[in-house]
Amino acid sequence: MDPFRKSLDQPESSILEYKRELPKKEVLLATLCALANTAGGEMIIGADDKGQPVGLEEAGILELEQRLSSWITDGIRPLLLPLIQVRRTAQGPILAIQVGSGSNRPYGVVGGSSQDVFVRIGSSTRKADAATIERMRLQSLGRTWDGLPVAEATMEMLDVGLIREFWGVRHQARGIPIPKSGEKDWLLKNRFAYSESTRLAPTNAGILFFHPRPQEILPQAKVEMARFDRASARNFLDKQSLGGPLWKLPELALQFMKKHIPLRAVRGRLQRSEGLAYPEAAFRELFLNALCHRAYEGSSGSVRVALFDDVVEITNPGSLPDGLQLNDLGTGISMLRNPVLARGFSEIGLIEGWGTGIQVAQEALRHASLPPAGFNLKGFFTQVSSNWRWATNLPEAEQKTLTHAATMGAITTGDVANLLNTSERSARRILQTLVTKKYLLKSGTTKAAAYRLLGASSAMS
Repeated sequence: MDPFRKSLDQPESSILEYKRELPKKEVLLATLCALANTAGGEMIIGADDKGQPVGLEEAGILELEQRLSSWITDGIRPLLLPLIQVRRTAQGPILAIQVGSGSNRPYGVVGGSSQDVFVRIGSSTRKADAATIERMRLQSLGRTWDGLPVAEATMEMLDVGLIREFWGVRHQARGIPIPKSGEKDWLLKNRFAYSESTRLAPTNAGILFFHPRPQEILPQAKVEMARFDRASARNFLDKQSLGGPLWKLPELALQFMKKHIPLRAVRGRLQRSEGLAYPEAAFRELFLNALCHRAYEGSSGSVRVALFDDVVEITNPGSLPDGLQLNDLGTGISMLRNPVLARGFSEIGLIEGWGTGIQVAQEALRHASLPPAGFNLKGFFTQVSSNWRWATNLPEAEQKTLTHAATMGAITTGDVANLLNTSERSARRILQTLVTKKYLLKSGTTKAAAYRLLGASSAMS
């Protein structure tokens, strides 16, 4: 198939932009700059926003191609050399401007004495923030933020006890031998320290892992946890700022989550047990994904975990790593933004393998009969939302019924009548409504029929 024809079959995305006609110069340059700064892509001029060709005027197509070349050559720095192609369709000629992922990022649109840097977020072009520009600059040098030395930090800031504790944990988790060399040699080898001329300094990863209070030096590394009243993000029921070595934060976050997520009954073949309404494995993997893959450059904010009546939201600074699309998440495709941190998490058993964390989380949610987690880009932030219960806009009687069913594992008509101080007829009506809404599943046909959370019943059989 003609690759150009294939482009027209695709919706607009982070790597594809349609324009019916030649856009304004500043719009065109910003879009091409954004493509080069992200994952590369294509701008097609002469197609509507659904990719259907509308064509351009044949008479001026060569002049238009020359004008585009001049705009791009003069208007983007460092120099960007895209491939401009003219294609013919039944509706008239179309221009395709193809841009690769640039090796000299960040690219900027020249304007007066300065230049603006743009990136693609989803199908939109946005002006890059300072943290994103710094990350691109480091990438062009073959470096990452977590492996950079921390200004004015000294090796004495690192806690030898924490380093040895880390060694012990990874030995227990992975069987990795305790190093025989000294701490400094090991830190250098694993990029937790950096040698600069005669100076030896801890890297950002070194501070985050082995300083007892790393947030005093890197305040963006803290985690904000909050439990909100119902669906409101204004009324706090509880909140906590988590600090300390980065590799210890997942357990602290899990403790906060357990404090606010109720237990629900799970009936196996031989016995009844209790488990969290939201699976620990899913929370741990999604939290680690945010902690490991977030953007730490600059004062770019903290990871935030919001617990609502029915949803867990985890938000981390930074859009997706370059070249990664939302629909790539959970497919095993992985691009490491912070490779030193990722290796550290992996060695102590918190990460099982590159790109598998989201798959593990989604499988844990499926096993718990919960819907899959959803991912969204909100500006220069990535957010995952995951339902752990039912909708919060249910009538109070239905809400209480579901809460009881989740806590006890099952509920009967008599239970509902007693719980709500109502008649059995009304209780049956409430239960049938929840069955119709697919929150409950009925077992049995007598007056003593049991109702269980839909999906949870399959784990109880």
